Formats: sequence, structure tokens, C-alpha cells
Amino acid sequence: MMSGTASRWARRSGFGMLATCLALIFACAPDQARAQQSEPIAQPGTFGVGLGGGTITSGVTAKYYLSRETAIQGFLGSWRDLGLSLSADFLYEFAELTENDDGRLFAGVGGGVGFAQGYRFGGSFLVLNGVFELGWHFRSFPLEILLDVRPTFALGPATTFGRYAGFDPLGVGLAFRWFF
Repeated sequence: MMSGTASRWARRSGFGMLATCLALIFACAPDQARAQQSEPIAQPGTFGVGLGGGTITSGVTAKYYLSRETAIQGFLGSWRDLGLSLSADFLYEFAELTENDDGRLFAGVGGGVGFAQGYRFGGSFLVLNGVFELGWHFRSFPLEILLDVRPTFALGPATTFGRYAGFDPLGVGLAFRWFF
């Protein structure tokens, strides 16, 4: 049994929702969804969905590869306690750091834009960001795990500068995506 503090953290952080959504993604994945994947995830036309945090959004994410090196990704969900948000990024995966029988480690850069409609402060935010990512594509199943740093500039109501509006040099994102 969780303590009161841990239980409140799990509810506020959305940990239960995250675990449930990940379980549904894996349970609903088709049997032939590259169970014995031999071709790489990063190829033109490959599409993945999952959960993650982006420019200003934590929620559902999708990624589409335009080529082996370029992709677009988007996020739809919520941002902090401000309300509904969505964001999109263009990515250039410029470096393959290693590739072996287990998978592929890669690095990339990009940029994006996001929008949040705040119900708490009654305002909207436009966000511009850079993306510096480090990712892993598994070989044995079509899963991508990403960690990225997102320097972000948010334009919006002048609530606490640096908290909701302003420059955040070390925004961090994380995503898990299943590819079809």
C-alpha cells in the first residue's frame, strides 16, 4: 500500500495513466508488428505512437520518418497545470553512435513549436524550442526510447518569469514509442 504522499504523487504525476496507456499500446499492437524485426525503425514512412513529454506537452506522442535521417514528431496532452497543449518538432538524426544486434543508438537535433491554452491563468502560450536528442531503437521489437534536452522560450502571460513564460535552457523530454 502506498503512503498518502506517494499516492498523491502518483495521481498528480499521471504515473497510473502512463502505465495504463503503455500497457494498452503493447497489448493492442498487432502480432506482425515486426515481432522479429530485422529492418530498422528509421526508414521513410515508418510511424510510431506512444507516450512522452515534448516542448510543452506531456501526453500522447507520434513520430513519422520522412527519411532515415529526418522525422517529424508531435505531442498532444497537457502542460503542467495550465491546460491543453500540443507541440510539433522537426528532427535531423545526424549521428549513429552505435549499431549492433540489440539495436541502434543515435543522436539528433531539431526545433519545434508548441501551443498551450491555460485555464489556470486564462492565457495562451506560444513556445519555440530547440531539440537535442539521444535515442535507442531496439532490433528485437519496434520500440524507440528517447531522452532529449529542450531549450525553450515561452511567450505568454507574464506570470512568474521563468516558470510559465520566459526562457528555460534545460527543459527535458522523454518518450516511448511503438512503431508499426
